[in-house]
Amino acid sequence: ACLPTNPGGWACWGWVAEGPDGEDLAQGYGVIGKAPSMTNNLAEYHALLFALCWLQDSGYKGVRVCGDSELVVRQVEDEYACNALHLAGLRDGARRLVEETQSLLSWIQREQNAKADACSQKAYKEALKEHGFTGRRLQFVDPRSDMEEDSRLWTWLLRETRKQVGVCEALGELRQMGA
Repeated sequence: ACLPTNPGGWACWGWVAEGPDGEDLAQGYGVIGKAPSMTNNLAEYHALLFALCWLQDSGYKGVRVCGDSELVVRQVEDEYACNALHLAGLRDGARRLVEETQSLLSWIQREQNAKADACSQKAYKEALKEHGFTGRRLQFVDPRSDMEEDSRLWTWLLRETRKQVGVCEALGELRQMGA
């Protein structure tokens, strides 16, 4: 989610892994940043990537992975084009992880994804508490372009797409950097 506005709000993500009986096995959530460039799509890709990394790290294979962003699911499944450079690298990383974990990616309506939505809301509330309503603006500039990002996502994305660093390792590095 990108809250309170999309684009331009706090890009917050969340995911929940459920067992066969609906019990929670694991969850994750976080904030990418707050800036005019932050969007729901950016947050949704992060949720998917972190969930897929958890699956891979936990040794799960052949799991059904559900997301409530039809755009993200359809782009990863190659049903929709992805023309945004900053999302294309995330899409490619998600495709690799879906393949490596032999997962089945499915779109569900937002109402069916309430637990993951609650995780992203928790990330948003924590961001507001830590930084206040106006937020602390972080700036990272790619020296090869004029594109400004408000997280270390751009650095990670460049490394991921140009050096082919493993997606989960890159996300782990991103998390260690505090993004």
